[in-house]
Amino acid sequence: ECQLMLPAYLKTLSALHAQQVINSSVKMNSGREICLAKGMGEGGFSRKAKYSRKRELNKFLEAGGEVRPHCDFNSKELIDIYFELYHMRRGKYPLNRELNVLFVEGLRNNIFGNILFFKGTPCAFQLIVMAESPNWITFDYINIGVDQQFSEYSPGSILSWINISEAWDLCQKKGKVMRYSFGNPSSSYKDPVSYTHLRAHETCAA
Repeated sequence: ECQLMLPAYLKTLSALHAQQVINSSVKMNSGREICLAKGMGEGGFSRKAKYSRKRELNKFLEAGGEVRPHCDFNSKELIDIYFELYHMRRGKYPLNRELNVLFVEGLRNNIFGNILFFKGTPCAFQLIVMAESPNWITFDYINIGVDQQFSEYSPGSILSWINISEAWDLCQKKGKVMRYSFGNPSSSYKDPVSYTHLRAHETCAA
């Protein structure tokens, strides 16, 4: 019910807050869209997709894979794993390692997700920040680091599936809507089969 003005310029703002933020403009967001992961319930992932992901997960686990929650590691360990896997995927490191450690420490209760290991070696980690509101929970998937030598097991797809599944279960338990954002539809895997594309009129800029 509140009305407010934000003392800052934002490139994008969720449409869920468009009516609350007075100094926002839908026109500023022309052409923008985001991808929200579908859920596990009605209208969500198909039975075929669920079967394929579960089969990939079982194959990974039987070959020596392991799923470990982020809470098994301290903030520095998380960022060290993330930086190394990011480098393996892109050939370069993210900037400001120490600042990233402080970021994770400051928002530790808002960090979400798991890390995949293969025979004791980290092979995939998604940096995800979670924020809970009265009616929904937002999961903002910032980026992923993946060791490409394990590509035959599709660790990136497996990890996305595990994290989305756990996010869905959490939202169901709390009776809230899941908003699991993959950001802009900038990659081929973010197709409408697996993700809901929200277009310009559904987001706004402040």
